[in-house]
Amino acid sequence: MPAGAMQATDTFATSIAMPTMMGALSATITEISWVITAYLVASAMFTPLYAWLSRRVGRRRLFIVVIIGFMVASLFVSQSETLMELVILRFVQGFFGAGLNPLTFQMVLATFPKKHHGPAFGWLQTGRMSAVLVGPVIGGLLTELVGWRSVYLMNLPLGAAALFMILRVVPKDAPEKPQRFDFFGFFALGIAIASTQLMLDQGQKRDWFDSEVIVTYCIISAGAFYVFAIHCTTALRPYLNPRVFRNREFVIGLVIDFFVSFMFFGYMALLPPLLQRQLGFPVVETGFVLMYRGFGTMIAALLAGFLLIRFSPRPLIMFGLLAV
Repeated sequence: MPAGAMQATDTFATSIAMPTMMGALSATITEISWVITAYLVASAMFTPLYAWLSRRVGRRRLFIVVIIGFMVASLFVSQSETLMELVILRFVQGFFGAGLNPLTFQMVLATFPKKHHGPAFGWLQTGRMSAVLVGPVIGGLLTELVGWRSVYLMNLPLGAAALFMILRVVPKDAPEKPQRFDFFGFFALGIAIASTQLMLDQGQKRDWFDSEVIVTYCIISAGAFYVFAIHCTTALRPYLNPRVFRNREFVIGLVIDFFVSFMFFGYMALLPPLLQRQLGFPVVETGFVLMYRGFGTMIAALLAGFLLIRFSPRPLIMFGLLAV
């Protein structure tokens, strides 16, 4: 829970501090959005890598390395002097942050029996969503009183708490013999994701397909995705096994999670500049406004965990979609 809260707190506190960072670094909203974009691109690229690493290194050992790496990267991010340096270090931070979610889920699945997965994941999500409440408020206070650099130092006490509990509570697990890693598929997917993100992020600024740069990004992205798709369907041990998409429930879950994340993280980058620059809200008040987004999520996550003991997940998901 503190490991997941560390990641969520960092993300939402960053969104609050972005307008202040724009002024401090003399950046436009398009340029400063790369502070979040770089982190999310790294997370998307490297998340599947941790499935292979956890078998090779072991869950507990890898989790410790990821948390320490995230803390060290956060410390370096707080000392950034230029926008380019900040974006690069946020990408490094995203590399370690990519391992927090899958390793947390692996810990829960390995520790709790199946009948307790609902309440366990409910409490886990409740703890992580507490960061949605705390992150904007603390981020706003720190940005107002100390400066935007202090936002990233919040990760250090949370990371220390997570390390303490992992060393005390989580049992050691033996590494497994992993399959051979598909570096070709990994790099093809990474190039495709990075090119797509560059195209979307720079499109408005460069007038979309009237720009040769955007057209180049689009061609590279389409070509890399094409190579990746062909490679996945022909390789013996591809980076991403397409057979998992034969599971209908898994695909439906991915689609729902895509749209939920689209709203969750999309608004995160847009609302703070809108509230502060267009509506004139101070940094601290912006934090309090965004804080309320987490109340409903926390309550729903906790209730859903216990409701899953008695009910099928399908009606619960349908109720949630209709409510949205």
